[in-house]
Amino acid sequence: MKITREKFIAVVGREPIMDELDRCNCPMEGEVGHFQCGWCPKCQYPRFMCGHLMCGHVDPEYESRMALPGSLDDYQEGENS
Repeated sequence: MKITREKFIAVVGREPIMDELDRCNCPMEGEVGHFQCGWCPKCQYPRFMCGHLMCGHVDPEYESRMALPGSLDDYQEGENS
């Protein structure tokens, strides 16, 4: 699916700046150095804005496998390490 300027504005609420539209439509999405390229199928948002990295393919279980134990709010230096 090609992300158009109009779709970007409708979803994000502003004009794309710099290379944002190119990153949404990057043909190298998921390759080394391009994990933040593309459009997140989970959030329906630019991947570089939502934070769901692409690791070679769309993996719905990615967040559960990569999640840190506890939340960062609960993290205190010296604990959980």
